[in-house]
Amino acid sequence: MNKTVKRIIIGVLITALVGGGVWGGLLLLGRQRRKPVNVYDMNELVMTGYWGDNTEAYGMVSTTGLQNVYISETQQITEIYVSEGQEIHEGDKVLSFDTTLTDIELEKAKLNLEKLKLKLENAKKEQEYVNGLRPFAMILVTPPQKEIILVPETTPQILQGRGTEKDPYYVLWNRGTGLTVSYLETLFPAVPAPEEDDSGETAPETPAETPAETPSETPSETPSETPSGETPQEEDPDPIDPNRVWVKFVVRDSNALNGKVLDSFGLKLDRSSGSFTFSVIDGSLPEEMYEYDMQEEPYYKAVGSSYTAKELESMRQEKEQEVKNTALEIEMAQVELTRLEREMSDGVVLSKLDGVVKAVRDPEEARQSGQPVVELSAGGGYYVNIAVGELDLQVLQPGQPVQVQSWESYGMYEGVIQEISTYPSENNQGWSNGNQNISWYDAKVFVDESAQLREYEYVNVTYSAGAGDENAWYLQNMFIRNEGGVSFVYIKGEDGRLEKRVVQTGKSVWGEYTQIRGGLTMEDRIAFPYGQNVQEGAQTVDADIQELYNSMRYY
Repeated sequence: MNKTVKRIIIGVLITALVGGGVWGGLLLLGRQRRKPVNVYDMNELVMTGYWGDNTEAYGMVSTTGLQNVYISETQQITEIYVSEGQEIHEGDKVLSFDTTLTDIELEKAKLNLEKLKLKLENAKKEQEYVNGLRPFAMILVTPPQKEIILVPETTPQILQGRGTEKDPYYVLWNRGTGLTVSYLETLFPAVPAPEEDDSGETAPETPAETPAETPSETPSETPSETPSGETPQEEDPDPIDPNRVWVKFVVRDSNALNGKVLDSFGLKLDRSSGSFTFSVIDGSLPEEMYEYDMQEEPYYKAVGSSYTAKELESMRQEKEQEVKNTALEIEMAQVELTRLEREMSDGVVLSKLDGVVKAVRDPEEARQSGQPVVELSAGGGYYVNIAVGELDLQVLQPGQPVQVQSWESYGMYEGVIQEISTYPSENNQGWSNGNQNISWYDAKVFVDESAQLREYEYVNVTYSAGAGDENAWYLQNMFIRNEGGVSFVYIKGEDGRLEKRVVQTGKSVWGEYTQIRGGLTMEDRIAFPYGQNVQEGAQTVDADIQELYNSMRYY
């Protein structure tokens, strides 16, 4: 829409303000400026039939009533002091080994731990940077309104110029003024009267150059001097002609110098033939002469980063996971360092319990298979501490079976939830693939001693979050807002206007979808809940979801 049409519309609106009452006019003006809000088909935005009834967590293995003795690549066993089936007491020798190679591995482990700490520090800095990014958006900027006063000037009025072809007169002109010959004649420059000699006769004009007066050109003459030694005057490239004048007439709004140019035209005036004539010339004006005072139009301004909200959300999740994974690598490296430091003792392994020797294996075969060389038992087992989300407390109970998988051997074992804390954990170190914005509770998993697990190793624990709901559906997180702990969305109401609707939510999936347990139906049409036009009562318009995705990337 060009500026002329826009000003016509504004004029109509001003008439509405005057004729229809100030308040009604303001409402009309406000509605004209506000765009309808797009609403989208719910079926394009939800996930149904989610298979993920299982939740995955991890934890570190500890033992009770068990002692398994493994050997590493750096240990060479020198003697085994026990045999399978014999009783053993705390403090008895189990085996001894040579620690010559352990010192080298210990230094490598220390170096690896320092590298991981530096990696974690960098990952946290990158996470902080990504978290500080804002999504790309185009915001409408409405400049402040200013008072524009148009002060009429006297017309006609010469604004500038010399009246030459290259520098014509620019005359402020009134459309209501007639263009008379008498006025045009006033634009000619004054011509000086001819000089008279002592006899009172007019001195004859200097004749044109004669051959006698024209100096001959010789190589010795310089172009800057005449034969008499006088320096010639430079010729004016745009001389004033007393018989010819170029004029451009400018018509401005209200005859004000700061008014918009409404019209312009040009004339060439000529009286060289003795009679007064004029002809039309190009009436275009210099660019700066078209400038005038006006209200600055609203415009869109790009803000934020070059990433969409969805891309940033994905980047933040990746960085969060990278920080968690690196922190876990540090924990595991610290465990390995501690193990190597223990090996740097006198090289003798002592029993930590009173029990029986369950198994004694060939050192090389045990090393190759990842099994312990010696197993001691006092009738205990393995324990894994994990984190349980508050949403799972309703379906998880002590005694419920879980699956435990070793990170080292990839062996899969049956476990049982032994206990669940009744208080939220203040410093939970566990990780889960569930909703990260809820409270977490410590839970302990027991695994029978028959499992081939190792103290201090990490395992995955997979448990059922309850019977799956075939009718459950999950909405993209970007359409859900939360204020004061209350989740809500914006939908198209029965009257076609935007309505704010509180919803009941459940678990989160992959950090991208959230289960909707109430407040919405699949027949509803939903709006992207951000933007200056998104507010209750706004007009809505049905749209395709691809329009939103395209606007997020290219708008």
